[in-house]
Amino acid sequence: MEIVKVRSVIQMWIYPKDVQRLIGKKQTSTYYFLKDFREFCKDRPNYFNPVKPIQSDLNSDVQYNYYAIVHFFENRELLMAGTRSIKFENDLERLKEAY
Repeated sequence: MEIVKVRSVIQMWIYPKDVQRLIGKKQTSTYYFLKDFREFCKDRPNYFNPVKPIQSDLNSDVQYNYYAIVHFFENRELLMAGTRSIKFENDLERLKEAY
């Protein structure tokens, strides 16, 4: 007989409309925020290891990783300026506890 352990899994992927509600901005502001996020991910592809920051589902809808978006939202100015002092891996545990 095998014992099955069940863990609740928090949704890690959110759609752009959910990002709009999360950061509390209008749709046009969210568009530019997500554009900056995608450019940052393209320029620094390994920054958000061990999570994947962006994915597309079968309908080609783009989804964003919740923790990556929150980290980018909190540190946007510093990350866009090119700072190397902030690391996602060091902040991941705090994000999991806080959100």
